[in-house]
Amino acid sequence: MKRLYRIFLMPYPEKKLLAQSLLLILAVRTALWILPFNLLNRWLKGASPVANKAADWDTIKRVVGSVRSVSRLVPYATCLTQALATRVLLRMVGQSSDLRIGVERDQNEKFGAHAWIEVDGRIVIGKLPHHRRFAVLNSN
Repeated sequence: MKRLYRIFLMPYPEKKLLAQSLLLILAVRTALWILPFNLLNRWLKGASPVANKAADWDTIKRVVGSVRSVSRLVPYATCLTQALATRVLLRMVGQSSDLRIGVERDQNEKFGAHAWIEVDGRIVIGKLPHHRRFAVLNSN
């Protein structure tokens, strides 16, 4: 109930961002179940405007915070779901970002993968304490 009250008190732009984040995460999560990644990635890049502004860290923090908040409400909103949604939302507000997908094998030879978003070389969503162990694939 407290969360709903806090949302009610938020300014309209913040409510709008939360709603956009929720809808986008739901759409991306569903699309990842249905479509091949390459097709979805191309479609999402083409569906959002080209970003060309200098990094506005306040805006970036608001977008990332919104994605993190609503991701808790969506089942299986994995790192890839969050990264793709963040990239689209950042492009919508004119911010450029880079999607990174990394793979690794741990000490038990188990395969692992992780996705994150970087802006100007800084990880804004998806940072892990051991992310340097991942071999980054070409994902842009």
